[in-house]
Amino acid sequence: MSLPALVYDVGVNDADYAVQKNVGGRTIRCPYYRAWSNMLKRSYSPSQLVDAPTYADCTVATEWLVFSNFKAWMEKQDWKGKQLDKDVLWPGNKMYGPDTCCFVDSSVNCAVAYKQTNTTTHYPGVSYHKHRKCYVAQCFGADGEKHYRSGFKTPREAFRAYAGFKIQAFATLADRQSDSRVAIGLYRHAVDLAKNSLQDSKP
Repeated sequence: MSLPALVYDVGVNDADYAVQKNVGGRTIRCPYYRAWSNMLKRSYSPSQLVDAPTYADCTVATEWLVFSNFKAWMEKQDWKGKQLDKDVLWPGNKMYGPDTCCFVDSSVNCAVAYKQTNTTTHYPGVSYHKHRKCYVAQCFGADGEKHYRSGFKTPREAFRAYAGFKIQAFATLADRQSDSRVAIGLYRHAVDLAKNSLQDSKP
């Protein structure tokens, strides 16, 4: 008997049930399988890496390459209505695994995207507004909405404003968390961003 095909060339689907069904013309996927396969897609799908190059260096822990292992972990998590995240607990983390991942709501997931640096200004969240002829800081706040600050003469000034707003957002979100791991992770992000801001302020 031939072995089942690997999911994205790396994952082993060892489920003893159908992970997706056709119901009324719609394909319904098991929520555990959906989270697992989406994780593999982000890390190992060539087309996905073209669309989202920030995942280029991401990997998945060996044990999570087996679906049943991931499912057993997810069953113990508060996951309903939330998103799997690898960046919250440890800033800069590139590996999906039981010690580095958690489920968070969309506002937390958006908040930790501050690492994405603008290739023109070389600062995260900072861009140049041609019509206003000034630099603009933009980022997601604790409310999950994107906020803007404008009128800055230099990208450094805009970044300082961005950092201050973002650090406050991290603190606000941390105070709302029932999972202490997520709260601590958000404070780590605040400290990390504060250090970057202070280093940048040096002459």
